[in-house]
Amino acid sequence: MQNFLRVASRTLVGVIAFIAVIALGLAMNTGTAATAQDSLPATITPRPSPTGNGGTATWTVKSMTFKSEYPNGGTFTIEANSSAGDINSATVFIQHQPFKRTRVIAKYDAASGTWIAKWLGQATPQWVAVNYYWSLSDAQKNVYQTDTVGDIYADNTREWKVRDSEDITVYWQATLTDDYADEIIAAMAAQREFYRSHWGTLLKYKPRAVIYDDYAAMAEWDQGAGLRNPGTGGVGSTIVVGRAYDAFGTFIGVARKGRSSPHWMAYDIVLHEIGHLYQAQNGGIITSGQIWFYEGNAEYFNKDEASLEESLNNAKNLAASGNLPPLLAIGRNGLIAYEVGYAFWKWLEVRFGDDIHLSIVQLCAKGINWQKALEQATGMSFLALETEFRAWLGAPNAVPPTTLPEPTLAFAFPSPTFAPTKTPKP
Repeated sequence: MQNFLRVASRTLVGVIAFIAVIALGLAMNTGTAATAQDSLPATITPRPSPTGNGGTATWTVKSMTFKSEYPNGGTFTIEANSSAGDINSATVFIQHQPFKRTRVIAKYDAASGTWIAKWLGQATPQWVAVNYYWSLSDAQKNVYQTDTVGDIYADNTREWKVRDSEDITVYWQATLTDDYADEIIAAMAAQREFYRSHWGTLLKYKPRAVIYDDYAAMAEWDQGAGLRNPGTGGVGSTIVVGRAYDAFGTFIGVARKGRSSPHWMAYDIVLHEIGHLYQAQNGGIITSGQIWFYEGNAEYFNKDEASLEESLNNAKNLAASGNLPPLLAIGRNGLIAYEVGYAFWKWLEVRFGDDIHLSIVQLCAKGINWQKALEQATGMSFLALETEFRAWLGAPNAVPPTTLPEPTLAFAFPSPTFAPTKTPKP
């Protein structure tokens, strides 16, 4: 599972620690209550129904169930039989989005005549899709796979609301205003064609947004939620407010009791994070090891104009001061990485036109090194690109100084969105 970093404000205190169908007619101002009984279908394209499976046996499936037991996972059951003999093994395969799956081996319960698989749901947020199918084997080694069934990892421990749209499904705690759903749905609709044109296709699944009122619900499955500098014993100055999880096709956000306005959450944070989901779907760009490259790319999809203007101005001021580091030397410098990275992608658009983004990411998706992809798409060497970019920003020393070796970075745990130190602009 890959997770992504998002610095959610231009102003941070201290140093950033990097370790980031209801019916479609439900676009009303008030959301419906979300419960385990809601019939929201999985928004993920299911795998094709199996054909020619089952061997020489005739298989009968009497029942298949999933019971959400958030935050402790859930229980899958199947009652089935084979004409060729006893079933001797049963495994349930679970998918939250199309590209990854996990499996749980079931045990037979003679009293009920069912196979039972206990899914622990470790580090899994509530309301993600739970699409599952069973693989059964009988005593004669016949193997049968069921069709895929769509369900939801429902949180029945507190009140939630849910609203579905063409672009995203939004769950938010009932203690929050419905403005969060309004703004997120509007932002995603407005951005739909921009995503399509710049990635060549939309996501192959409908993403979800889960918005919390505080850290308690998030901390149930994410022990770092709400801590300062998660993983360092709470020492530091940054607080997680959101993450994108491509393994779940989901964005997680924390409203922080009025400090994260619905508009800012939607247009600044959600659109950026959905950009990371597009990166994951399109391959190599997120494996570049260059934070400025892939975080700047995600920031390119931010549509909070005030934040983008501030980022671009900060990058220009840094360049004008003579302190702009070479791109390959930015490393883990979070604020610079986001602002300079965004400025670079914006400059590419200004310099080469709106189609340049698609050309670059399609090359990256083929496994071409990010630097070579830039050079192939633009017809310029990376040194020439960086020199012209630095001049565009206003750096007096346009030719970059000798760079450090390109770092190879790996993120072994979720990269957080960090809280701003001032109330975001509405």
